[in-house]
Amino acid sequence: MRCKVVVDIIQTGRYDCRYSDQARHDENEKTMSAKNPDLTRAKLLEAGFHEVHEHGFRSASIESILARAGVTKGALYHHFPNKQALGYALVEEIIGKFIVERLLTPLRHTDDPIAVLQQHGLDMVQDHGDEACAHGCPLNNLAQEMSNEDEGFRQRIEAVYRRLQEGVAAALRRGQAAGTVRADIEPDDIAAFYLASWSGIMGAAKSSQNPELMRRLIVTGNDFLDTLRALPLH
Repeated sequence: MRCKVVVDIIQTGRYDCRYSDQARHDENEKTMSAKNPDLTRAKLLEAGFHEVHEHGFRSASIESILARAGVTKGALYHHFPNKQALGYALVEEIIGKFIVERLLTPLRHTDDPIAVLQQHGLDMVQDHGDEACAHGCPLNNLAQEMSNEDEGFRQRIEAVYRRLQEGVAAALRRGQAAGTVRADIEPDDIAAFYLASWSGIMGAAKSSQNPELMRRLIVTGNDFLDTLRALPLH
């Protein structure tokens, strides 16, 4: 049976450590972390994402993140000086990156942004509907939880939404130039409304725990998007 590491802290700041099997394991983990710092950091970010998505940032447990990642506390603090820094990295490197790439990548390569936005909604229901109902949108969750609590979070979350809005608006302008989107709409306003609608849909999915409601709301949103199409020329 493994013994826990016993660490006696004395007032001089020195530590008297009696190493057990677990201590040797921790030392090996530190060595592996030093040899593979990028892998260790990626494991921490992945574990942190799941913990925060399931429990919220303030309730997220560092011990649970370490257990999920399979690394030591020393490895965590080698990459992130505190929990706040880990949270900031989650917004910038995991949550924001995934959402931006998933939505904007297909929009960059089309002259029919309405069709892409509609398909995005249907794909989200199919691929992430159950997860959205269980835990909500990770970005929207953090916006609700942390924007009024931490200016660093608010700025980073706002930067993600700004990138999304700018990307959707740019795609709508390309659609206007290609004749697939009505010329009389204001792309910036529609993009902001679209993202606000998505936040509401994801909030409703989480509060109702009902994937079918999420699907109906997205279909209704797609009906609205249809009204933005340019009328065919006769």
